[in-house]
Amino acid sequence: MAIKLFKDPAGFITTKVNEIKKHVSGKLIKEEPGEEPTPNHLPSKCKVLRRCVSKAKHAMKCTNRAIFHRQVSDDDDQASNEAPFVLRITPPKEIPPLSDPPAYQSDDSEDPETRIWGPVLHIPDERYIALALKHGPICVPCEDGWFKATEARVIGHTRGASNRITFIEYNDPDNTRIVVRVPSCGWRRVWMPIDGEAIVNQVKVMKYLKRKTGIPIPEVISYDTTIDDNVLGAPYIMMECMEGEAVCVAWWDEEEPIPLEQKRQNIMKSLAETMVKLRDLKFDKIGSLYFEDFDDGTIGEPWIGGQISVMPGMLERDDEYLQTRKEDLIFPEYGTSQEFMREVLDIYRSRELKYWGDPFYDGRRNIIHGLHKLYSIIIDYMPFSELTAELGAEPEHFVIAPPDFDQQNIIVDKLGNITGLIDWDVVKTVPRFKGWAALPRWLQQDWYDRYQWPDWEQRRGPTMSPSELCCYRQQYTKYMREACTAVSGGQDGEEIDEWRFTSRSHLYDRVFETVGEDGMDGFLEKLLELFVPRAWKATFISNLGQYGFAPGQEELLRNKINEILAY
Repeated sequence: MAIKLFKDPAGFITTKVNEIKKHVSGKLIKEEPGEEPTPNHLPSKCKVLRRCVSKAKHAMKCTNRAIFHRQVSDDDDQASNEAPFVLRITPPKEIPPLSDPPAYQSDDSEDPETRIWGPVLHIPDERYIALALKHGPICVPCEDGWFKATEARVIGHTRGASNRITFIEYNDPDNTRIVVRVPSCGWRRVWMPIDGEAIVNQVKVMKYLKRKTGIPIPEVISYDTTIDDNVLGAPYIMMECMEGEAVCVAWWDEEEPIPLEQKRQNIMKSLAETMVKLRDLKFDKIGSLYFEDFDDGTIGEPWIGGQISVMPGMLERDDEYLQTRKEDLIFPEYGTSQEFMREVLDIYRSRELKYWGDPFYDGRRNIIHGLHKLYSIIIDYMPFSELTAELGAEPEHFVIAPPDFDQQNIIVDKLGNITGLIDWDVVKTVPRFKGWAALPRWLQQDWYDRYQWPDWEQRRGPTMSPSELCCYRQQYTKYMREACTAVSGGQDGEEIDEWRFTSRSHLYDRVFETVGEDGMDGFLEKLLELFVPRAWKATFISNLGQYGFAPGQEELLRNKINEILAY
């Protein structure tokens, strides 16, 4: 039986969509032969209809809104028990012209927010509503059996470090909500081609992970990498809204239905069980994921290429950055974690010594040499080095992990069960010791710069004491081991032992993230406190750079670092 698709009054398209017909005849409306459908059949089947609509849109590459009406003729009833389903596609109503965003201050404005966000924070709600009506849920049921276009409203805005997030709600029976993310750099003066590539890459990675692992990632509805070619007037990603609340709220929320500590345990257990679903994704290099596009809109299996590097959204893009060539913003891929860390460390020393080349800055140059010596020792005892014999004999492979694995990007229900993982900007493959089995960042707080406890001002939200964090790290490690054990011995009988990295992953993460960056000083001060507790750390590092190791000092440092990093 044919599914007739009427695109506009000027021309009609008729296509057979067997899969839709199966959903329509078998699931959408159930009735006795010869009995007319009643409106009561329709609301309960709305989700099935949406799936059918999605397939129809893909089949005819149509983005118009639709109005549906079910028609049954006597001839059709005599020919088949399956009634035809007619989809009348009509052009959307004319969208009223939206006023341009207000004038913004000049580029030399003293307001840092304006220099970073430009007009992004002032996009009118009308633009978001127009975008939602164009790409969002297509229909809602009505009492007379017709399906009319929906309405939408903006229910709130928020922002992270790099994106403005807008929440939109439709007036369908489920009060469907969606999210629109607009990058802080999504305005004309600072937008660069590589930013568009990063959006496309993010969308493909999200689709790939959802297909391969089943972890709760938002479904991407629409996206655009242009500024002038869409109704919003900015690049964006539109996706489903994950139900629940962020862990940064739930972790401290003492409201019922369960005690707070039980909720925290549920969060950690559910998170470990969710993350272990990434275990089968293994790659041979550190780098970004690239995909082949097929004609039907799907993507193939990924390969690893150069790492896409985009300036974080909270930083201002000056003229020097905006003139950077694209090839200089894509870093090479690496075959081992040791190769990556040592090359980045050597580049850091060369760059900093050149920058602080004036003899007046000899003190800083000594610190740079001291940082290089200490990090060289630390890297020697990281997993998969020549000195860590147990794993050093294994061929190293790399895995996927959320790029910002922190409490604001993990969504849970009232009981603490994971319902969503969000914020998949610039995903890269990472070493196993920093992968899906690693501790979430909010359990690593005491190893980050500017950690305070107690934090009376709570500028970064509530904090836990070092002893509490240590306790929760041990408990999360236990849950990760249980999750790995539960999935070990699958089809190939492989043992999943990634949990071995979990208990010290906060140290591995800090080494890997700070090497070659300004955070090396802060991390080393915390690490040195474990075995030279009463020494002035800055002087210790400077003296090491200026005079080298004292007799027996290098051996002592190596023994202590090996003991701390051993898993």
